[in-house]
Amino acid sequence: MAASSGMDALYVSMYEPSESINDSRMHDWDATADLIDLAHRRGIDVLALYGDPAWPEADMRCNAHRQPPRSFSPLELMNWVAKYNESRPDYRFDGVTLDVESASGFDETLEGNKYWLEGLLALYKCTLETLPADLKLAVTIKDSCDSVDVAFEGSVKPTRQHVIDLANKGLETVIVAGYRDSADGTIDRIGNEVA
Repeated sequence: MAASSGMDALYVSMYEPSESINDSRMHDWDATADLIDLAHRRGIDVLALYGDPAWPEADMRCNAHRQPPRSFSPLELMNWVAKYNESRPDYRFDGVTLDVESASGFDETLEGNKYWLEGLLALYKCTLETLPADLKLAVTIKDSCDSVDVAFEGSVKPTRQHVIDLANKGLETVIVAGYRDSADGTIDRIGNEVA
């Protein structure tokens, strides 16, 4: 039913605050395998979703080790997904999703916050370069991020353009998060952008 309605992917938050029996911070692997099996039988991809506002900071972009007391690095989380996939070859994740939202009260539109956006783009690029080839990469970005020109890979342009450049290098899906608490005007803004 879901695939026939046009739904082709599930983005599942997999972070578990306490260490699981699988020596990871992922939800129960047997339940995860059941979910993936059910989705795949319906033609739906399943991507593990993770995010932390600290990741775009220089010390978290692609470090392979935890940075106490903050969070786990994106690479540690991807390694858990890869470890899960190796242990469940018939019930594999199709990819990972970086859902990295800015910290509460952070305004991406302010000139002084370009560093965070540059770090976010660097995180996307690093993840593309280190993600196992059999995993897709999806990212979530707020629509307000587009109003700032940032320097990345030798050029200054709107964040959106840099994300499009990364899509041309293998970024599979971009999810535009236009709102959290209210959809007021979001559909019009996104619709105008897509058109």
